[in-house]
Amino acid sequence: MPNPSGFSPKQAAVNIAEAHLFMQSQRYFDALKLLHQVINELEPHNVEAHLMCGEIFSELRDGEQLQKVVAHLFTFQDPTPESLLLQARAEFFNRKYDDCESTIDQIENIKRDFLDAAVLKGELYIRINNAAEAVSIFRGIFPRKP
Repeated sequence: MPNPSGFSPKQAAVNIAEAHLFMQSQRYFDALKLLHQVINELEPHNVEAHLMCGEIFSELRDGEQLQKVVAHLFTFQDPTPESLLLQARAEFFNRKYDDCESTIDQIENIKRDFLDAAVLKGELYIRINNAAEAVSIFRGIFPRKP
């Protein structure tokens, strides 16, 4: 049965599938339009749609919008390493470096070998002029070949 907005329950799945295709071709605004329809009209608590929006805003380096998506996600979903990574990226883009480091530490307590979190931590250390730590992190990620 269609919901009050006139869309069938399958419409959210179709929108998400199409948004994936748009994301692959870097048509982010087309993807966002579909994802916003899922969140605003079809399934407000759709975790996948929120995470995809977060990934797009991360790609666009839009910390403000990324923070809004994550904050909304956390109103109905417990933090996961993936959602915390989006939170850390938002803090990084918004130059909240202490918060970013703290969030990365939270991620590492939940999921040790999370490559994306380690890369962000290395980028963070570069940004805050801690080159020695950044080099140490990147050497751990990308071991030297003999």
